[in-house]
Amino acid sequence: MGHVSFSKLCDFAAGELAGKKRARVADHLAGCSVCRRKVVSIRDLDERLRSLPDEKPPVEILERVLARRAAGERVVLPLSDPFPALPKRLGMIAAALVALVGAGALMVRSLPDLGAERMSGELILTPEKPERGDLIAVEYRSTSMLAGEDRLVLRARYRMATDREYNPGARQIVVGQLDKVGRGKFEGTVQLPDSVVYAVFAVEDTLGARVDSNRRALWELLVFNGEEPDYRALVQQQNDLSERNWQGGLEAARRATELYPDNPNAWSRLAGFEENLYQSRGVTDFSGRWRARYEELHSRFTNEISLSGDTLAGLYWLGFIAEQGPEKVDYWRDRLLSEAPGHPQAVQQRVFRIIAAHGSDRAGALRELEGLWQEVGPVSFQLPLMALSVAMRAGNPDAILRWADRRVALEPWAALAVAKQLAEVPELRRVAVERLRGALARADTDAGWRRPLTRTAAEQRRYDEAERGRVLAPLGRALVQLGDTDAGLDALDQAAAGWDTEVFGVSAEVRLGIADTAGAVGMLARLAVDPNTTTAARDSLAALATGLVNGARWTELKRVARNEMYERVLAGTSNTFVPGGVELTDSAGASYRLDELVGGQVTLVAFWSWLCAPCLDQLPRLQEVTARYESRGVRVLILTAESQSPGLHRFVQQHPSAPRLFQVDGKARDALGLWETPLYLVLDRSSRIRLSENSLDGIVRVLEALGVPTGTNVAEDGS
Repeated sequence: MGHVSFSKLCDFAAGELAGKKRARVADHLAGCSVCRRKVVSIRDLDERLRSLPDEKPPVEILERVLARRAAGERVVLPLSDPFPALPKRLGMIAAALVALVGAGALMVRSLPDLGAERMSGELILTPEKPERGDLIAVEYRSTSMLAGEDRLVLRARYRMATDREYNPGARQIVVGQLDKVGRGKFEGTVQLPDSVVYAVFAVEDTLGARVDSNRRALWELLVFNGEEPDYRALVQQQNDLSERNWQGGLEAARRATELYPDNPNAWSRLAGFEENLYQSRGVTDFSGRWRARYEELHSRFTNEISLSGDTLAGLYWLGFIAEQGPEKVDYWRDRLLSEAPGHPQAVQQRVFRIIAAHGSDRAGALRELEGLWQEVGPVSFQLPLMALSVAMRAGNPDAILRWADRRVALEPWAALAVAKQLAEVPELRRVAVERLRGALARADTDAGWRRPLTRTAAEQRRYDEAERGRVLAPLGRALVQLGDTDAGLDALDQAAAGWDTEVFGVSAEVRLGIADTAGAVGMLARLAVDPNTTTAARDSLAALATGLVNGARWTELKRVARNEMYERVLAGTSNTFVPGGVELTDSAGASYRLDELVGGQVTLVAFWSWLCAPCLDQLPRLQEVTARYESRGVRVLILTAESQSPGLHRFVQQHPSAPRLFQVDGKARDALGLWETPLYLVLDRSSRIRLSENSLDGIVRVLEALGVPTGTNVAEDGS
């Protein structure tokens, strides 16, 4: 099959093809990854070209021209173009290439002008207070990133009233298309399903190459009940934000108590958030904060005869957190178990009671858990999760397979973890192999539902490659255990194509088991050079390896592994320019430009909040990373969007070893793509964002790779 000409791809990218011509090119792009990549590159160059400022002639240009004429110089201008005119878009792209290749310094200087434009478009959903099943009118006002398109795609993640916390296995779907109706303006409609109470949206081009995710915050829709958001919509908002932005989840929980102050479930959910926050701050007893509220609710609802399962569960958990003593806590737990035995929280309590009552009698526990399942069905993920654990300890293959199937039916996202469990059981190993191969086949298909709303199609392909390795590694181990050594080693080789210490550990274990010394030591070397490996683990790896090869060989294998890590890690990073003019403010009120603080050095930026439990939990690791890499020339900046409150000031005083703290305003957050906390960014020496993640493991690998001068081979650990 032939490819579309470059000039036609330029016209397509610019939105200058119409009708059947555009449709034919679009059909070709749907099946041709080569041309799709070209379109993405063309659009990227177009964006960069448009970011270049309009250069004004120097003020002294007239004087220079007149002086040259006075000196007798004459320039004969052509009456017509001596060369055929390039097509408009092709000429523009050629100019962009010249600007990029021949004027690198100009490009770096001009890119800060990107900050003059909004970093995200605007999505308007009507009505403002939608009810279940409404038809939603959608208007999108784009930035230049998507303005050249004729049609855009609206993707969403829908949440039902019974969906659980976080977003495990969440399905992202295309819910509509937005057609251009004017310059940078697109419109469409979405029919909201009756079962949906909360949704988040993102807008992208038809190839998924460019995504507007509202600076990662997405656009939200909450279903209303009259003039206020439905309480179930507020719960699902908390559940969704718990993974994307923990602090946002806390704020949503507080809003729910303000709107529904008489709902015990709202208060118990807020108490759960705050319990995590206070424990992360090292406060072991904060129950007093909730005792007055609990006493009020307890007194109000004690004499109520008919209460919902959610209300009973809320009163039980709030009493538990407020440490009200066994009398009151047991009162609400007993009512929950007797009046709402099928409520998920009641089922969880019943599961715990069954397992505790049977102790080591796992067969008896399995019989009673089976009876519970027949009674309540798939209402709680805890039941199949705990029952599968009991079945594994009992070594009962039939029960293992039965509960494994039930868990996957309830939580499809857990299929890989369950397949790994099945592979541990000799009688079920072939079943596990079949399921792992099925997981590979599904991963090889285009499953857009797996792609988060904030991720481009190219980013998802890189993620899928890494996930593929995590499927191939247990598959390879299971095949070797079944005696198919060649196929198993081939799967392990494919799994190790990326950089994943979990995969390397599995491969090393399997290869040691079959006396493949060379292959095993190579995997051990990769584990040893990974910057997330602890000193104790590194010493153990060295002791094991040097028992198999001599010291010189071990040193050489580490050198090769380290260079391999640098190459693979950097190949998976981005290359995002940061607009200029980003200003930060320190605790004394002094302002600094980001580029001055970076100073041409590799920089770790942490977007952080003392009101965020995960941020506090990760603080010791952040301090360790800071100490390690600042001594090697890496700059570390901690950014917060919080005002200088007394609480924040006290926290900073209590943690003198924490990196310097700066405040950021809305413009700086937009420029750096900061929304959720914690978020870590690595800026290279040109102030380009190379990686943005919520945890530090991948971050430190990029710091390691960027921190070594190009062409240097480091033989030792580099610390």
